[in-house]
Amino acid sequence: METQQNLALDDPHARTQSEGLEVVYASASGSERFHRDSLFGGFTSMRALTYTPSIPMIMGLLRDYDYEDFECIFGHSGILPRDAADLLGFQAVVDEKLNKGFVGISGLSEERKKFIYDRAVDESARFFVVKDTIAHAKIYLLERDELHRVVVGSANLSETAFSGRQAETLIAFDNDDVAWDHYRRQYDAVRDVASSRVPLREKPIPAELLPIEETPALKETEGSSNGVSLFVPSENENEPEFSVPRVLSQVERIKPVRRQALADIRSDKKGIINFTTNVVKQMTRILTSTHDDEGPKTFLSINGRTVNLSGKEISLEVDPSEVRSDVGAWLEFFGNYGNGFVGDIARLQRDYFTFMCWFYFSPLMCDLRNAALRENRFSFDQPMFAVLYGQSNCGKSSLIETLMASMFSYPRIVETQYFTRSNLRGLQESYK
Repeated sequence: METQQNLALDDPHARTQSEGLEVVYASASGSERFHRDSLFGGFTSMRALTYTPSIPMIMGLLRDYDYEDFECIFGHSGILPRDAADLLGFQAVVDEKLNKGFVGISGLSEERKKFIYDRAVDESARFFVVKDTIAHAKIYLLERDELHRVVVGSANLSETAFSGRQAETLIAFDNDDVAWDHYRRQYDAVRDVASSRVPLREKPIPAELLPIEETPALKETEGSSNGVSLFVPSENENEPEFSVPRVLSQVERIKPVRRQALADIRSDKKGIINFTTNVVKQMTRILTSTHDDEGPKTFLSINGRTVNLSGKEISLEVDPSEVRSDVGAWLEFFGNYGNGFVGDIARLQRDYFTFMCWFYFSPLMCDLRNAALRENRFSFDQPMFAVLYGQSNCGKSSLIETLMASMFSYPRIVETQYFTRSNLRGLQESYK
């Protein structure tokens, strides 16, 4: 038994009203191991509606099978669109990746590459991207003279889904008129009402550089007297606790710290991570030291005469012996650079000491820049960020970890590959 949302809407604006679910009742006649050739090969036509697309998978189908007619609708992957900007951004990404796919087809002669490219040019291969949030179904419609086949289930049109490495469900209906009419009607509703055509470009345009008027949905306004409608659901205060937007938004906030606990843990060649008791204890220690009461919160008065640490005022009077002890520890730290490193040690010590001074003063930089602006001075003399670079094995990492531990009690290091625009909100929430 397979359930699908009814998408056959006569009025595109009526989709804000619930149409309910339709149930397809079916009986199984058998099962067999998946083989791409036996499921997708030998047909003259293929239509695909997929939630999470894989450009290499699509290019592979076009490369290996001579479909006279091919069509694919890209659903929205990841966090469901929360506003029109999300939808337009998703369309721009699909535009870039699809056009890059046609440029970068591997393992083919130039003649074969041109053949596939020409398929898109003459529109015997067509591509659409949703401008709505309803395309979660996975539907594959295949035809040849003596057979029309419907394939539905959980598997997206991706190499991962069809690799057999993850549990997926596939249901095939061969020459079943009821199934064909039902799923063809759903497919056509998404294509005709809820999707935009993705153009083939002479040269791919990066998503962030794509002119907004070239976004597929907005491109449709050319020559249209009625314009184009985008359906963006209004925020629902009664949204289920485990809805995709809520869950993924929360995951985005907590993921960086979890990733920090996993920093030294790598999967094997098969993608498997083996968690032992000792590994879990190590992760627990890291997270405990990272999140003890969210760490201290420090506030300095405007006149610099009082300091408040987590709600308690602390004295600015210092014991000279403690100062001497700290200075001695730092002298020993910097003196060790002469024991384990080569090169211009004196310059290294001087530069690192300069960086340390900036590092300890950096929480006050915003105040300093604001004061400079009030005096019409050049605020860039007070840098907000620092870049520490140099050859390998020159002490950069040990310096950063020591400074971080001395200031925040634990070195909170974010690996380079995770410091991306999409992770910044989560990093900010996790690391304060």
